[in-house]
Amino acid sequence: MDLIDISISIDTLEDLTVKQLDKIVNLWSAKSGCELDSGGLNYAAAKRKVFYLENMKKFSYKYTTEEAEKAIKIKRDAACSKLIASLSRFLSPKVVKSMTKKYAFIKTIVNLSKKVLSNLGPDPTRGAAERMYQVCLAHEMQHVFGFSKGTIVMERTIDMYYPPKPKGVSHDDYMDGGNLYLGRHNRTDIEFMRWIIELKNVESLNNACKNQLCGYLRQCDAKKDGLLINFSRSRSVVEWSYGWVS
Repeated sequence: MDLIDISISIDTLEDLTVKQLDKIVNLWSAKSGCELDSGGLNYAAAKRKVFYLENMKKFSYKYTTEEAEKAIKIKRDAACSKLIASLSRFLSPKVVKSMTKKYAFIKTIVNLSKKVLSNLGPDPTRGAAERMYQVCLAHEMQHVFGFSKGTIVMERTIDMYYPPKPKGVSHDDYMDGGNLYLGRHNRTDIEFMRWIIELKNVESLNNACKNQLCGYLRQCDAKKDGLLINFSRSRSVVEWSYGWVS
């Protein structure tokens, strides 16, 4: 196993670029008798070398690469535990349980979205991609959740009022107060349990997408959580954003 042996000051190390670090490690490898490809290392490998070099200043002058990785993992796990402990002081067990359930649902939907994107590919048909993703995602959700947790609803129209009608107030009571009914204009892509899932097929999520989801959540009769899913048009990745309205 190769042993990294360097003696560079911390200030100098922090000022070096990836390219400069690459040359330093290549030079060290040559002195140590380690063979490298003639074409050099790729960018990902260079980043790993930066990772190892950074570890040297945190722990010791001499570490094997495996030991450095173990040390960083222990440090990261300790930091994560400390963060969770800090949050638990401010969050009640009920809130923590609720957040955990929400994250589990989001993780399931994101993974199903990735499966849909993997099967259909980015921008599968001109002008109708969102609809195809919508139907396929609902199909995958049906397989996972079945009917035990309720019905998966698509394309439900939302009644719009000005100002937005408070949740739990009937239409007649709100109109008696001299407010304005704007009709049914917006359609939710997917509604399931207490969630509105809005789908996009754009390059990347932006504020307009998030504002649209917040608008739906604000106009809903019941309090719901929102999940924005983007099947990126050219990058073949799934982006997501969680939304809510207090």
